[in-house]
Amino acid sequence: MNKFAKLSATILSAGVLFTTATSYINYQIPVTAIHASQNNTFKGKTFNLKGVAYKITKIKVVPATKEGQYTLVLETDITNHTKKAADLSAKYNPYEFVHAEQKKSSSIKQLNPGMPGTNENGDSYEETRSNVMTDEKILPGKTVKGMIAFDLVNDKPVKIKFSNKNYKTIGTRTINVKSLLNKIVQSQSSNNQQTSAAPATTQTTNTNSNSHSDKDNGISFDTDGDGKPDAWVDEQTLNDIMSSDSFNDYMNNSSNTQSDASADSGSY
Repeated sequence: MNKFAKLSATILSAGVLFTTATSYINYQIPVTAIHASQNNTFKGKTFNLKGVAYKITKIKVVPATKEGQYTLVLETDITNHTKKAADLSAKYNPYEFVHAEQKKSSSIKQLNPGMPGTNENGDSYEETRSNVMTDEKILPGKTVKGMIAFDLVNDKPVKIKFSNKNYKTIGTRTINVKSLLNKIVQSQSSNNQQTSAAPATTQTTNTNSNSHSDKDNGISFDTDGDGKPDAWVDEQTLNDIMSSDSFNDYMNNSSNTQSDASADSGSY
C-alpha cells in the first residue's frame, strides 16, 4: 500500500472513530435530557414548573382585599421534585407562566394576581397558603399546600393559560365563576341577616332583665286590703314622686298634723 493509500485509510478510520464517539456521547447524554428540568408541562390538574409541580385540588371564590370584589383561588398541593430548595416567590413563581383573563363588554381583561381578603374577625381566608407562597422555600421531595389566585373583574368565565419557558401556551382551563360567586354572595347575605337580627334579640333580653331588676327595686302596694300586693311602682317613678313639690307639701302638712296631735296627747 502506498503512502497516499495509508494516509487515506488512517483519515477514514479516524473519521469513523470520531463519528462513533460523537454518536455515543449524544446517545448517553441527550440534549433534551439536559434541559428536561427547565421544561414546563401541563397535564390533567397538574402544572409542572421547572420541576416543581402545582396540583390543583380545589377551586373557589372568596372576598378580595378590596371591599365588594372577589378573588378566584386555585388551591394547590405543591411538590418540589428538584434537588434544591424551591423559592415560590422567585424562580418557581407560578405567575410568570400562569395567566388568567376575563371578557368585558368590549375587551379581554388580563387579571391581576389575587390577594384574598379577611373575614369579620380579621382572619385571612387563605392566610396559611398565602404565607407559603411568599415566605417559605420547599425542601427537595417535600409537598406543601399553596395557591394560585386572581382578582375577578366580573362574573364571566375565567380562562387560565399555562405556558412553557418560552411563554407559549401549553394548556388552558376555563372556570365558570358565576355559580361560585352566587354561593359566596348568598353566604354573605345569610350571615348579614343573622348579624342584624342578633342585636334585637339581645335588646329584648336586656329589656326583660332590666324590668325584673326595676321591679325588685320598686315598691308594691296593697290597695284593696286583702293583704296581697296588687299595685307596683318602679324605683324611678317613686323617686320622681318623692322629689315633686306636691309630695313635699303633703309630707310637711302631714308632719305638722302629727306634731299637733302629739302635743295634744302630751307626748314628747
